[in-house]
Amino acid sequence: MTSHHDAIIVGAGVGGMITALRLAAHGRSVLVCERNAAVGGKLAVYQRDGFTFDMGPSLLTLPTVFDDAFRLAGTTLADECDLIRLDPSFRYFWPDGSTVTFRDEPVATAEALES
Repeated sequence: MTSHHDAIIVGAGVGGMITALRLAAHGRSVLVCERNAAVGGKLAVYQRDGFTFDMGPSLLTLPTVFDDAFRLAGTTLADECDLIRLDPSFRYFWPDGSTVTFRDEPVATAEALES
């Protein structure tokens, strides 16, 4: 049996899944191919000996992009995910011992970068 797809997406990470969702929302037939046992790409987790490790970022940038995708699927990001705003958002550590801290508010981040 031969099947036709308007698009074939290789990789079921965030980008692949959102691309497939957008194409399907516009009436396209989409096939998503993923080599791993689970979808998610960098959002995947690795479990071993009772511990769970995030395989990718723990910071959600551009939440409006995700919310748009969830809305295409008939729901919202807020309805599906419990997001926690952190302050500081993240901190970089450099080999010379210096650090750069990114705060929740842009003004606070700018002040931290100037100091």
